[in-house]
Amino acid sequence: MELAYETQGNNTFLVCKTDSKDVMDSSVLGMLTNNKINGLAQPVFSQFDDVCKLKYDVTSKITARKIFDGTVKKKRLLDIFSGIMWAVSMAEDYMIDSSNLMISLDYIFVDIANNNIELICIPLNIETQSTDLATFFKGILFNAQYDQSENTEYVAKMISCFNNNASFSMTAFMDVVHQLMKEPQKVSSKEPKSISPEIKAPASAEPVISKANVQNDIPQSPQSIPQAPQSVPRTVKPIPEQIATIPKSQPTETAPEKKMSLFYLLNHYTTENKAIYDAQKKVNKGGVKEKPVKQVQKKQSVKPSPQGFAIPGQDAPQIVSPVISHGSEVAAPVHNFEQYQRVPAVAPAGVAVLDKKPSAELDFGDTNYAFDESDTDSGTQILGQETPAQKLSPQLIRRKNNERIPISKSVFRMGRDSEFSDYAIANNNFIGHSHCHIIIRDGEYFVVDDNSRNHTFVDGVMISSGNEVKISHGQIIKLADEEFEFRLY
Repeated sequence: MELAYETQGNNTFLVCKTDSKDVMDSSVLGMLTNNKINGLAQPVFSQFDDVCKLKYDVTSKITARKIFDGTVKKKRLLDIFSGIMWAVSMAEDYMIDSSNLMISLDYIFVDIANNNIELICIPLNIETQSTDLATFFKGILFNAQYDQSENTEYVAKMISCFNNNASFSMTAFMDVVHQLMKEPQKVSSKEPKSISPEIKAPASAEPVISKANVQNDIPQSPQSIPQAPQSVPRTVKPIPEQIATIPKSQPTETAPEKKMSLFYLLNHYTTENKAIYDAQKKVNKGGVKEKPVKQVQKKQSVKPSPQGFAIPGQDAPQIVSPVISHGSEVAAPVHNFEQYQRVPAVAPAGVAVLDKKPSAELDFGDTNYAFDESDTDSGTQILGQETPAQKLSPQLIRRKNNERIPISKSVFRMGRDSEFSDYAIANNNFIGHSHCHIIIRDGEYFVVDDNSRNHTFVDGVMISSGNEVKISHGQIIKLADEEFEFRLY
């Protein structure tokens, strides 16, 4: 017996050829050719001399192995398990022995669009051992890669079904699978979204809280409601007392709020501000010392500290020194302007005001430009002669819109199904749900057609389904009417 793929027009067939040593089971062959059995692929039988052919249409279907080579979701896994057990039970109803069924990931074909499966039944009298479904299912469960965004508790439930029973019962396992299919998928990230609005709604509306608390007769919530207004004035009372004391002491000791410095005038120059500044300057020169002395006393008490500096035009009572001189004249302190580079709120007599030129005196050093003189052009590098240190980045360029598609997986799937494919080609019904995939192995790249109806081409040559065709830089891969250029950078 020999199995191979053949392409005829838009269809792909799995062809089984027999030789003279193989004996055909006529009863099983009659059941397959004369009935459309759900879950079993219906063959087309032909015979020429002693050679018999069985052709199974597998167009637009991929093998289960290609599905489990990547990440699998709960729904697809359960659909495949349910479909396999359903097909086996249907074969028994038609009096087909399970030994005629090819229970193998390479010969179980799945339609990505609806997860329907078809088993291949070979009607030959072959003395083989019956298929161990328990070992087959357990092998998938232990080796599959599951979607981590889903709750994977269903896997443990299926495994426990095998561990709790001494012998495998397909009926019991099918019941477990069907129960899991009916369960809603639990995702931990979605639970807070439904809970948070219920928590926030009562907090934003006090009437809702009071009604709910009264109806439920909860003693704690009514106590918390009257306590809220009592705690608010306690925290607010000290604030007006402080505010009331500030205006009483400030008018007798400080000048009006319109006093300003030269620094403030330069940044907020108006005719009104200029007049205020000139009047203030005349007062300082005219010998009226009562207000300026008191004002200077507070300004002199401001000492630069690591915590901060006096803000021009504002008082800083939090850093005022507790020792204040009450004499009529106070000697002006010596400020180290070179260290702090700050302008006092009001410049005392005899102290020079810092001009707008201090930034010109600062030396920030020379500007250095990032330039490596050793980085010179060594010439154009030839493709295929890259050093081992250079990493190749395989990608596809879609000719339709010049989109760059990085091939980031060892098995990169392409097709119309957005859930199954790594790159989905939407809005193009000529593309199959799983059209083809690209394989990266040992630094080489291959493209494989997934039994697509409109086929896959490499440089204009159609490739046969299921065969790995090596591709290199610059070759054009065509999926139906979509062209992609394969590049290595």
